Amino acid sequence: MATYKVQAPDGSIIELEGPEGATDVQLGQAAQAAYAQRQQRAQAAPASAPAAAPMAAPAPAVSAPVAPATDLSALSAQFAGQPAPETTLSGLAGAATRGLALPAAGAAAGALIGAPFAGVGAVPGAIAGAGAATLAQVVGDPIVSTINSLFGTQYTMPTDAMADLLTRVGVPQARSQAEKIVQATAAGASMAGGTVAAGRAIQSAAGQAAPVTREVGRMLATQPGLQAVSGAAGGAAGQVAQEMGAGTAGQIAASVAGGLTPLGVTAATRRARRAPAPAPAPRVEPTFEAPPAAPA
Repeated sequence: MATYKVQAPDGSIIELEGPEGATDVQLGQAAQAAYAQRQQRAQAAPASAPAAAPMAAPAPAVSAPVAPATDLSALSAQFAGQPAPETTLSGLAGAATRGLALPAAGAAAGALIGAPFAGVGAVPGAIAGAGAATLAQVVGDPIVSTINSLFGTQYTMPTDAMADLLTRVGVPQARSQAEKIVQATAAGASMAGGTVAAGRAIQSAAGQAAPVTREVGRMLATQPGLQAVSGAAGGAAGQVAQEMGAGTAGQIAASVAGGLTPLGVTAATRRARRAPAPAPAPRVEPTFEAPPAAPA
Protein backbone atom coordinates (compact mmCIF):
# COMPACT_ATOMS: atom_id res chain seq x y z
CA MET A 1 0.00 0.00 0.00
CA ALA A 2 1.11 3.54 -0.75
CA THR A 3 0.20 6.79 0.98
CA TYR A 4 -0.87 9.73 -1.17
CA LYS A 5 -1.34 13.35 -0.13
CA VAL A 6 -3.87 15.56 -1.92
CA GLN A 7 -4.57 19.22 -1.18
CA ALA A 8 -8.23 19.90 -0.37
CA PRO A 9 -10.09 23.04 -1.53
CA ASP A 10 -9.70 24.59 1.94
CA GLY A 11 -5.93 24.13 1.80
CA SER A 12 -5.77 21.15 4.15
CA ILE A 13 -4.02 17.93 3.18
CA ILE A 14 -6.00 14.71 2.75
CA GLU A 15 -4.04 11.50 3.17
CA LEU A 16 -5.15 8.52 1.13
CA GLU A 17 -3.92 4.97 1.27
CA GLY A 18 -4.15 2.75 -1.78
CA PRO A 19 -2.31 0.47 -4.15
CA GLU A 20 0.88 1.52 -5.89
CA GLY A 21 0.49 3.29 -9.23
CA ALA A 22 -2.88 4.94 -8.61
CA THR A 23 -3.63 7.51 -11.29
CA ASP A 24 -4.38 11.16 -10.59
CA VAL A 25 -7.93 10.64 -11.80
CA GLN A 26 -8.49 7.97 -9.14
CA LEU A 27 -6.78 10.07 -6.48
CA GLY A 28 -8.83 13.12 -7.40
CA GLN A 29 -12.10 11.25 -7.17
CA ALA A 30 -11.11 9.60 -3.90
CA ALA A 31 -9.93 12.89 -2.39
CA GLN A 32 -13.13 14.68 -3.36
CA ALA A 33 -15.21 11.87 -1.86
CA ALA A 34 -13.17 11.93 1.35
CA TYR A 35 -13.46 15.72 1.52
CA ALA A 36 -17.24 15.53 1.04
CA GLN A 37 -17.49 12.95 3.84
CA ARG A 38 -15.42 15.14 6.13
CA GLN A 39 -17.62 18.16 5.41
CA GLN A 40 -20.75 16.13 6.12
CA ARG A 41 -19.36 14.92 9.44
CA ALA A 42 -18.35 18.47 10.40
CA GLN A 43 -21.85 19.77 9.65
CA ALA A 44 -23.56 16.91 11.49
CA ALA A 45 -21.38 17.14 14.61
CA PRO A 46 -22.97 20.31 16.14
CA ALA A 47 -26.50 19.03 15.53
CA SER A 48 -25.85 15.65 17.15
CA ALA A 49 -23.97 17.02 20.18
CA PRO A 50 -26.05 16.88 23.41
CA ALA A 51 -27.01 20.17 25.02
CA ALA A 52 -24.94 21.10 28.05
CA ALA A 53 -26.69 21.13 31.40
CA PRO A 54 -27.39 24.59 32.91
CA MET A 55 -24.62 25.99 35.12
CA ALA A 56 -22.36 23.07 34.18
CA ALA A 57 -18.83 23.60 33.07
CA PRO A 58 -18.56 23.16 29.31
CA ALA A 59 -16.75 20.03 28.23
CA PRO A 60 -13.64 20.56 26.14
CA ALA A 61 -14.26 20.22 22.45
CA VAL A 62 -12.68 17.13 20.95
CA SER A 63 -12.50 16.78 17.22
CA ALA A 64 -12.59 13.21 16.01
CA PRO A 65 -9.73 12.44 13.65
CA VAL A 66 -10.65 11.72 10.09
CA ALA A 67 -9.67 8.20 9.20
CA PRO A 68 -7.62 7.94 6.04
CA ALA A 69 -9.30 6.37 3.07
CA THR A 70 -8.09 2.79 2.63
CA ASP A 71 -10.08 1.80 -0.46
CA LEU A 72 -9.55 4.14 -3.39
CA SER A 73 -11.73 2.10 -5.71
CA ALA A 74 -14.70 2.27 -3.32
CA LEU A 75 -14.33 6.02 -2.85
CA SER A 76 -13.92 6.53 -6.59
CA ALA A 77 -17.06 4.52 -7.30
CA GLN A 78 -18.94 6.48 -4.65
CA PHE A 79 -17.95 9.78 -6.23
CA ALA A 80 -18.23 8.66 -9.86
CA GLY A 81 -21.77 9.97 -10.23
CA GLN A 82 -20.80 13.57 -9.47
CA PRO A 83 -20.64 15.93 -12.46
CA ALA A 84 -17.21 16.80 -13.80
CA PRO A 85 -15.91 20.28 -12.88
CA GLU A 86 -16.67 22.94 -15.45
CA THR A 87 -13.97 24.98 -17.14
CA THR A 88 -14.26 28.66 -16.25
CA LEU A 89 -12.37 31.78 -17.28
CA SER A 90 -11.25 32.38 -13.70
CA GLY A 91 -10.13 28.76 -13.45
CA LEU A 92 -8.04 29.08 -16.63
CA ALA A 93 -6.52 32.32 -15.36
CA GLY A 94 -5.76 30.73 -12.00
CA ALA A 95 -4.21 27.70 -13.70
CA ALA A 96 -1.93 29.89 -15.81
CA THR A 97 -1.00 31.93 -12.73
CA ARG A 98 -0.10 28.82 -10.77
CA GLY A 99 2.00 27.49 -13.62
CA LEU A 100 3.99 30.71 -13.93
CA ALA A 101 4.07 31.61 -10.23
CA LEU A 102 7.40 30.19 -9.04
CA PRO A 103 9.75 31.70 -11.67
CA ALA A 104 7.74 34.93 -11.63
CA ALA A 105 8.08 35.21 -7.86
CA GLY A 106 11.80 34.54 -8.14
CA ALA A 107 12.15 37.20 -10.82
CA ALA A 108 10.28 39.75 -8.71
CA ALA A 109 12.37 38.98 -5.64
CA GLY A 110 15.58 39.16 -7.66
CA ALA A 111 14.58 42.51 -9.14
CA LEU A 112 13.83 43.95 -5.71
CA ILE A 113 17.11 42.70 -4.29
CA GLY A 114 19.24 43.74 -7.26
CA ALA A 115 17.73 47.18 -7.91
CA PRO A 116 19.35 49.05 -4.97
CA PHE A 117 22.86 47.74 -5.69
CA ALA A 118 25.09 49.40 -8.22
CA GLY A 119 26.46 47.02 -10.79
CA VAL A 120 23.58 44.56 -10.35
CA GLY A 121 20.37 46.28 -11.33
CA ALA A 122 16.79 45.09 -11.50
CA VAL A 123 16.95 43.23 -14.81
CA PRO A 124 20.00 41.06 -14.00
CA GLY A 125 18.55 40.48 -10.54
CA ALA A 126 15.26 39.35 -12.06
CA ILE A 127 17.08 36.96 -14.41
CA ALA A 128 19.06 35.48 -11.52
CA GLY A 129 15.94 35.23 -9.34
CA ALA A 130 13.96 33.40 -12.02
CA GLY A 131 16.83 30.97 -12.51
CA ALA A 132 17.16 30.37 -8.77
CA ALA A 133 13.42 29.73 -8.42
CA THR A 134 13.50 27.23 -11.28
CA LEU A 135 16.45 25.43 -9.73
CA ALA A 136 14.57 25.36 -6.42
CA GLN A 137 11.72 23.60 -8.20
CA VAL A 138 13.82 21.22 -10.29
CA VAL A 139 16.40 20.39 -7.61
CA GLY A 140 14.74 21.35 -4.33
CA ASP A 141 11.56 19.30 -4.70
CA PRO A 142 13.32 15.94 -5.23
CA ILE A 143 15.80 16.65 -2.42
CA VAL A 144 13.08 17.55 0.09
CA SER A 145 10.96 14.59 -0.99
CA THR A 146 13.91 12.23 -0.55
CA ILE A 147 14.68 13.62 2.92
CA ASN A 148 11.03 13.20 3.97
CA SER A 149 11.00 9.62 2.69
CA LEU A 150 14.25 8.66 4.42
CA PHE A 151 13.76 10.34 7.79
CA GLY A 152 9.98 10.58 8.06
CA THR A 153 10.07 14.37 8.19
CA GLN A 154 7.38 16.69 6.87
CA TYR A 155 9.40 19.47 5.27
CA THR A 156 7.44 21.49 2.75
CA MET A 157 8.60 21.39 -0.86
CA PRO A 158 8.98 24.72 -2.70
CA THR A 159 6.14 23.99 -5.10
CA ASP A 160 3.82 22.98 -2.25
CA ALA A 161 4.65 26.17 -0.36
CA MET A 162 3.88 28.27 -3.43
CA ALA A 163 0.63 26.37 -4.06
CA ASP A 164 -0.47 26.93 -0.46
CA LEU A 165 0.35 30.64 -0.68
CA LEU A 166 -1.64 31.01 -3.90
CA THR A 167 -4.60 29.20 -2.32
CA ARG A 168 -4.51 31.50 0.69
CA VAL A 169 -4.53 34.65 -1.46
CA GLY A 170 -7.50 33.36 -3.44
CA VAL A 171 -6.01 32.15 -6.73
CA PRO A 172 -8.44 29.54 -8.15
CA GLN A 173 -7.22 25.97 -8.34
CA ALA A 174 -7.23 24.00 -11.58
CA ARG A 175 -10.16 21.59 -11.38
CA SER A 176 -11.24 20.65 -14.89
CA GLN A 177 -9.09 18.77 -17.38
CA ALA A 178 -8.65 21.87 -19.56
CA GLU A 179 -7.54 23.96 -16.58
CA LYS A 180 -5.02 21.32 -15.50
CA ILE A 181 -3.60 21.15 -19.03
CA VAL A 182 -3.26 24.96 -19.08
CA GLN A 183 -1.42 24.89 -15.74
CA ALA A 184 0.94 22.14 -16.93
CA THR A 185 1.59 24.03 -20.18
CA ALA A 186 2.36 27.27 -18.34
CA ALA A 187 4.57 25.45 -15.86
CA GLY A 188 6.53 23.79 -18.65
CA ALA A 189 7.06 27.08 -20.45
CA SER A 190 8.05 28.88 -17.24
CA MET A 191 10.48 26.14 -16.30
CA ALA A 192 12.18 26.50 -19.68
CA GLY A 193 12.30 30.25 -19.26
CA GLY A 194 13.81 29.82 -15.83
CA THR A 195 16.41 27.45 -17.25
CA VAL A 196 17.39 30.09 -19.80
CA ALA A 197 17.62 32.66 -17.01
CA ALA A 198 19.78 30.31 -14.96
CA GLY A 199 22.03 29.78 -17.97
CA ARG A 200 22.49 33.49 -18.45
CA ALA A 201 23.24 33.95 -14.76
CA ILE A 202 25.83 31.14 -14.86
CA GLN A 203 27.35 32.56 -18.02
CA SER A 204 27.63 36.00 -16.49
CA ALA A 205 29.05 34.76 -13.18
CA ALA A 206 31.64 32.49 -14.81
CA GLY A 207 33.20 35.24 -16.90
CA GLN A 208 36.49 34.41 -18.56
CA ALA A 209 37.97 32.56 -15.58
CA ALA A 210 35.89 29.39 -16.02
CA PRO A 211 35.43 28.67 -19.73
CA VAL A 212 33.76 25.28 -19.15
CA THR A 213 31.18 26.75 -16.77
CA ARG A 214 30.62 29.63 -19.15
CA GLU A 215 29.99 27.20 -22.01
CA VAL A 216 27.45 25.32 -19.89
CA GLY A 217 25.65 28.57 -19.21
CA ARG A 218 25.72 29.45 -22.89
CA MET A 219 24.14 26.13 -23.81
CA LEU A 220 21.39 26.58 -21.23
CA ALA A 221 20.67 30.11 -22.47
CA THR A 222 20.53 29.20 -26.17
CA GLN A 223 17.28 29.73 -28.05
CA PRO A 224 14.96 30.73 -25.19
CA GLY A 225 11.89 30.83 -27.43
CA LEU A 226 12.39 27.28 -28.64
CA GLN A 227 13.04 26.02 -25.11
CA ALA A 228 9.85 27.67 -23.87
CA VAL A 229 7.81 26.10 -26.67
CA SER A 230 9.43 22.72 -26.01
CA GLY A 231 8.75 22.96 -22.28
CA ALA A 232 5.13 23.97 -22.86
CA ALA A 233 4.59 21.10 -25.31
CA GLY A 234 6.16 18.61 -22.92
CA GLY A 235 4.07 19.79 -19.98
CA ALA A 236 0.86 19.71 -22.01
CA ALA A 237 1.57 16.24 -23.41
CA GLY A 238 2.33 14.81 -19.98
CA GLN A 239 -0.83 16.29 -18.47
CA VAL A 240 -2.99 15.02 -21.35
CA ALA A 241 -1.58 11.54 -20.80
CA GLN A 242 -2.31 11.84 -17.10
CA GLU A 243 -5.90 12.91 -17.71
CA MET A 244 -6.32 9.92 -20.03
CA GLY A 245 -5.30 7.59 -17.20
CA ALA A 246 -1.73 6.83 -18.24
CA GLY A 247 0.67 5.65 -15.56
CA THR A 248 3.95 7.21 -14.56
CA ALA A 249 5.89 5.64 -17.44
CA GLY A 250 3.28 6.77 -19.96
CA GLN A 251 3.29 10.32 -18.61
CA ILE A 252 7.09 10.50 -18.79
CA ALA A 253 7.10 9.13 -22.33
CA ALA A 254 4.44 11.62 -23.41
CA SER A 255 6.31 14.52 -21.82
CA VAL A 256 9.58 13.55 -23.49
CA ALA A 257 7.90 13.07 -26.87
CA GLY A 258 6.02 16.36 -26.57
CA GLY A 259 9.15 18.23 -25.55
CA LEU A 260 11.23 16.78 -28.39
CA THR A 261 8.64 17.46 -31.08
CA PRO A 262 9.37 21.22 -31.47
CA LEU A 263 13.10 20.49 -31.44
CA GLY A 264 12.70 17.86 -34.12
CA VAL A 265 10.55 20.09 -36.31
CA THR A 266 13.06 22.94 -35.99
CA ALA A 267 16.00 20.67 -36.79
CA ALA A 268 14.22 19.24 -39.83
CA THR A 269 13.35 22.71 -41.07
CA ARG A 270 16.95 23.89 -40.74
CA ARG A 271 18.23 20.78 -42.46
CA ALA A 272 15.85 21.37 -45.35
CA ARG A 273 17.00 24.98 -45.66
CA ARG A 274 20.65 23.97 -45.63
CA ALA A 275 20.23 21.20 -48.19
CA PRO A 276 22.07 22.02 -51.42
CA ALA A 277 19.90 23.05 -54.30
CA PRO A 278 19.66 20.50 -57.08
CA ALA A 279 22.09 21.07 -59.89
CA PRO A 280 20.50 22.65 -62.94
CA ALA A 281 19.96 20.41 -65.92
CA PRO A 282 22.65 20.79 -68.56
CA ARG A 283 21.69 23.11 -71.31
CA VAL A 284 21.88 21.60 -74.74
CA GLU A 285 22.74 24.02 -77.50
CA PRO A 286 21.63 23.04 -81.00
CA THR A 287 24.42 22.69 -83.53
CA PHE A 288 24.15 23.09 -87.27
CA GLU A 289 26.55 21.59 -89.79
CA ALA A 290 27.00 23.15 -93.19
CA PRO A 291 25.93 20.87 -96.04
CA PRO A 292 28.80 19.47 -98.11
CA ALA A 293 29.78 21.51 -101.13
CA ALA A 294 28.46 20.27 -104.44
CA PRO A 295 31.14 18.85 -106.80
CA ALA A 296 32.27 21.17 -109.53
